[in-house]
Amino acid sequence: MKKINLQKFSKGSSTLEILIAFAVLILSITSVIMVGFGNQSNTVDTETNNEALYKAQAILEEARALSRANFADVKTATSTETSGALLYDKELAVLDISECKKQATSTVTWATTTPRTQKIELTTYLTSTDAFFALGGDCPLNAPEDEWNPPAVFADDTINPGDFSTLDVLNKIVYLGSDSDNVNNQHFYIADARTVISAGIPGQSGGLMVAFANSFNDDGETLNEINDIDAYKDFATGKIYAFIAMASTTAQLAVLDVTDINNPELVAKRRLSGITGSGSTAWGWRIYYYDKKVYITAREVGGPELHVFDVDLSNADPAERLKERGSKQLNTTVNDLVVRDGIGFFATETDTRGELLVYNVSNPALITEIAGAGHNFSGNEDGRSLFLLGNKLYFGRDEIATGPEFYILDASNPLTAVGGLPIIGQQEINANVTDIRIAGRFAFLASHSGGSRGFYVWNILNPTNIQSIYLDFNFGNKPIAIDYEDNFVYATGLSTPNLQILYSP
Repeated sequence: MKKINLQKFSKGSSTLEILIAFAVLILSITSVIMVGFGNQSNTVDTETNNEALYKAQAILEEARALSRANFADVKTATSTETSGALLYDKELAVLDISECKKQATSTVTWATTTPRTQKIELTTYLTSTDAFFALGGDCPLNAPEDEWNPPAVFADDTINPGDFSTLDVLNKIVYLGSDSDNVNNQHFYIADARTVISAGIPGQSGGLMVAFANSFNDDGETLNEINDIDAYKDFATGKIYAFIAMASTTAQLAVLDVTDINNPELVAKRRLSGITGSGSTAWGWRIYYYDKKVYITAREVGGPELHVFDVDLSNADPAERLKERGSKQLNTTVNDLVVRDGIGFFATETDTRGELLVYNVSNPALITEIAGAGHNFSGNEDGRSLFLLGNKLYFGRDEIATGPEFYILDASNPLTAVGGLPIIGQQEINANVTDIRIAGRFAFLASHSGGSRGFYVWNILNPTNIQSIYLDFNFGNKPIAIDYEDNFVYATGLSTPNLQILYSP
């Protein structure tokens, strides 16, 4: 038998084993390398994410620091930053919820070497206790939560006969004034909405009006007809007061202590100095409280229409509770006003200077017009309403045949403005804009000329592209004045029901 030589085959087998071993080794090394690069990529992503997170946090910290120095100056801004091979896009988006609260969102985005964009986003709230105290607590802390499409009536109440001319809301208490006589000649009213809102059940009609235990003003002599009201809380004493612009030639300014809503008390009356007119032209017309001062205007008279008083209602000396510190002849009737940090904005009846006038009121004894900030809009329609939120001024006027009645203006730098505050948004409403309230991304507008469609809701998040949210609400009583507080709009009109509380169901 022929003997088989196994050694010859064993040599080939060894070579094959070596080749297989090399192949396995190469695959193993490749896997190790891939894992290594994967770990490196994850490490880079983690480091980049941490860096972006740090930048997003830094944006919010810068905004918070700025808010302490000048709350109104915190506004939307964008920038870019290069770090090594990466380009970071940074944005601070600011939503003004109210005069004393903002929502700030910082966003940092960047692109990696792979075809993907990554993002870090942080949100916080910024508040201003200075603004809250300066406004006497009349500063809502919550933005509208729902879509307001459509709005609905949550509760209502009425006086009959009679109607309301103005209202102001503070902590769910509604202070109302009437500019017409009724069966009791009563001109001041209070509605308490706390219970109905706390219950959270819509549909209540009536039961909101407070009966005064002291029969306040039933004789019609304590207060005359009321044209405007502004309520505030004195945090030093805890008392709540209502300032009133009154239809009187001898006491255009009145102050009520309304801490006990069942027993309001008249604590001061003042005549506006220097007025030489008579009749309705010399009445107190519009009023505004800000930072321990009250600003009140008369209708156009032979004398100063604007008057500024220091407020110290806790002073034991009645003569020192309201001290007139200055006045200014404006030569026009002011239909609305707002004051911030020494600057007064006035919506006026049209004249050669315009429907929006701006004054430096930081020194009440030397009030001066800032002519470069005012506006003379096209047409002869009067300015009617104002609202200032953040660095934006919202302005409403009477209906014009062709053109906008609602404007958004940049009020960042009124002292250096030339040719009027910059217009950053405008909208044709086709009605008189008699009152404005802004909260978050919503603009609530009232118009007594709109008939049954007298209440409007707009989205003003992008001022260059104002969007209608709801324009067909059947208000039914021609709203003339509105106020907003924590997801409710309070409105009064020229017919019954006189008071409606609106919400988004």
